[in-house]
Amino acid sequence: MARVVCRAVYCAHNVGGDFCNAAGITINENKSGEEETDCSTFLPRDFSASLSSMDNVNYAGMVARAFSRLPLANPDVECEVDYCEYHNGDKGCAAGEIQVLSANALTSAETFCGTYRPKSIGDYK
Repeated sequence: MARVVCRAVYCAHNVGGDFCNAAGITINENKSGEEETDCSTFLPRDFSASLSSMDNVNYAGMVARAFSRLPLANPDVECEVDYCEYHNGDKGCAAGEIQVLSANALTSAETFCGTYRPKSIGDYK
């Protein structure tokens, strides 16, 4: 399982530092064209988004973090970017670490996967 480092500080799932308290995240193709990818799980840090995100919270990781200095358990990652060299062919990621970037992001389209690397032409089947 890849370690998730989240630097989208205005996301409702970001609980400070680089930690994401989501149970699962989805990385997909960014349709805006500014970056290749985005974290579609991003929700703005406000009251209504916090309420709507409650079904995707890593509660066990939050409790463990309250009683330990260990990082939260990482979210499960679903990656739909099959043209990334780390895509494992089954909506998974073979990278050791996934970086969700854009500290100033206010929408999912403003985030991006900093780990994304395009496949070389010979890698396509």
